[in-house]
Amino acid sequence: MATAILELLIALGIQPIAFADHLQLHRGDYDNPIQQIPYLGRLITTQPVNLGMQYTPSIEALVQSKPDLILGSNFLKNQYAILSQIAPTLLLRWWGGDTETNLRAIATAVNQPEQAEKVLTTMQQKITDAREQFALLVKAHPNILMLSSRNMQDLNLFSAQDNRCGSVVEALGFHLVTPPQVESQHLPSTPITVEALPDLNQADLAILFGANFTASRQFANQAQLNQEQFDQAQFESHQLSNFKNAWEKNAIAQALKVSQQGRVYFMPTYICLGLPGPIGTELYLNELKKQLLSSN
Repeated sequence: MATAILELLIALGIQPIAFADHLQLHRGDYDNPIQQIPYLGRLITTQPVNLGMQYTPSIEALVQSKPDLILGSNFLKNQYAILSQIAPTLLLRWWGGDTETNLRAIATAVNQPEQAEKVLTTMQQKITDAREQFALLVKAHPNILMLSSRNMQDLNLFSAQDNRCGSVVEALGFHLVTPPQVESQHLPSTPITVEALPDLNQADLAILFGANFTASRQFANQAQLNQEQFDQAQFESHQLSNFKNAWEKNAIAQALKVSQQGRVYFMPTYICLGLPGPIGTELYLNELKKQLLSSN
């Protein structure tokens, strides 16, 4: 399962016995999850078997873990026949998936449909409460630019369509800045060039999402070799540092209104794309409040 699915399982109060991540951040079994699984590890009380990567989970390790239920992404549809022989298997849409639909599907599979509704109601209430907190900022600065990149050479413009990073911000009342031709495409994200940034200069605020997961894997592997503790602050820094440095050195980016007025904020992509459910939503809202509300 990916972290997006693990998150929903934990939100329902169910602990995993095995886990396959979508980033290689740990080798060996998860004998100390708080140091080995970003954000969610503090909520895990078991010591899950490491199944490898979510796209190619270890069938041998899965068999040995003797699961009652297998949860996975639709990337595993070609392996469904094999997986379903091990245990009942539920495959969910991961990238761009509907959090509510996925949560309800898992809750039905574990016979906890009422708990799913409680979790969803709580999540929606937190968004509603946050909308009230952001009301004055939205009124003063309604237009927000949302970009994701590793190092400015692979800019992606986020929308609210099948994109949790964008949809939560839109739910707070902000208007996401996109060119007309992009807005009509209804895609989660759209590649753009640095030269296209001046066309987005109507933005009042900008949130830039660091997505340098290659560096994160290198850091995590090095930490394993050195037998160091997994450092979440460094995990976030690895996602952000290249993009932040490149943005601050780029003349076109610095000429934008948001840069001139100091209204550019950097956040790790992982907290909203990697964790699009109730736990990630709370983390994301807290980060938005911390950065946007404290500086305006």
